Amino acid sequence: MPPNIHSPSRFAKQLLTLLFIPFFLIVIASIPDTDPSELPPSSSNDEETMLDIVQKAQEGDEASFTQLYHRYYADIYKHLLRLVGNREDAADLAAVTFTRVWRRLPGIHDGRHFHGWLYKIATNAAIDHLRNRKKKIFLCGSADEDPNNEYAERFEDRIEVEELVRLILKQVAPAPRACLVLHLEGFNNEEIAMFLGFKEKSVGTYLSTARKQFLRAYRRLSTT
Repeated sequence: MPPNIHSPSRFAKQLLTLLFIPFFLIVIASIPDTDPSELPPSSSNDEETMLDIVQKAQEGDEASFTQLYHRYYADIYKHLLRLVGNREDAADLAAVTFTRVWRRLPGIHDGRHFHGWLYKIATNAAIDHLRNRKKKIFLCGSADEDPNNEYAERFEDRIEVEELVRLILKQVAPAPRACLVLHLEGFNNEEIAMFLGFKEKSVGTYLSTARKQFLRAYRRLSTT
């Protein structure tokens, strides 16, 4: 029997299309970012309701903060997973993100900026994690030296589209990767620059770098 085929996520389709990856990859089976039953669903609250919830959470209302957590956890987890490529690390960073949000929430001057502010905290947490991980790899030796490393095992098992995207994203430098992920999640260059503390012109440069590094990594993996 043929394998069960799942539709690739919108994020994977965007990335593969943007980078001109061969179309056959887009129709390969893809796994979800995580088991949907493990994550609370995102709901479509109107802006006024969400603003009210944010304001109450700023005042220390734990029930309102819990609402924000359930509203945004799945989206933030997926965002982090795309950045760090590891479910356990993404879950840990999501916890770090919401802990920081709770501590810093009273400092937000305009609750309407909560969404972008939340993504900024999550992205910065991921970049710090990636930089620290890179230092550890440098000190301990290259991961490529291990014949049983995660990359080789996953690719030999013919991983599906979402896993392939995450795998290749791991090989893009942290700053370009963060810019690319945010870009594909719908943020414009000005917003990305604000989130990451870059100049807007630098964001465009990082996006170009990310596309080149992603395509180079894809070609390298596809020929092994």
